[in-house]
Amino acid sequence: MGKKSNQLDEMQELKLLKIEKNGLRLAFYGLLIVIFLQIILGMGRIDMLRNIAGELVVFLCLCIYLVAGCIKNGIWDRNLKPNLKTNLIVSLIGSFISGIIILVGNWCIYRTLWSAFLSGFGTFLCTFVLSFAAVSIAARLYKKRAAILEQGHEDQPIQ
Repeated sequence: MGKKSNQLDEMQELKLLKIEKNGLRLAFYGLLIVIFLQIILGMGRIDMLRNIAGELVVFLCLCIYLVAGCIKNGIWDRNLKPNLKTNLIVSLIGSFISGIIILVGNWCIYRTLWSAFLSGFGTFLCTFVLSFAAVSIAARLYKKRAAILEQGHEDQPIQ
């Protein structure tokens, strides 16, 4: 079976791309919100990881696909630049959200402010270090790939 011809004109193609983009954003942020809610509501339950495993696998596959696709095509972001300031801000935002979720969850379970604060702060620190490292590595890979694409060597792999 051969490749079917495109039945859409340019305007319809643009509208379809916009619909697909919005659907992807809905799936991405919807999964993220569902995972956070299940973590908060399931704090302290032994089977919490089992309850979020499906959503987590789909979310992580979606994240990996988006990052790999963007780096392969030499795309970073419309508004942000891959620099140290951006990496710090993005990592701080994600770490802050993770820390707050753990802090609130532990406060709801144990009702001790000090242990909730320590676990939230520990989560903040670990998440910051890991996310900053991941974003910095992705930025370095992007810069290498963008340089390769600018030279006109599209098929050359990133080293």
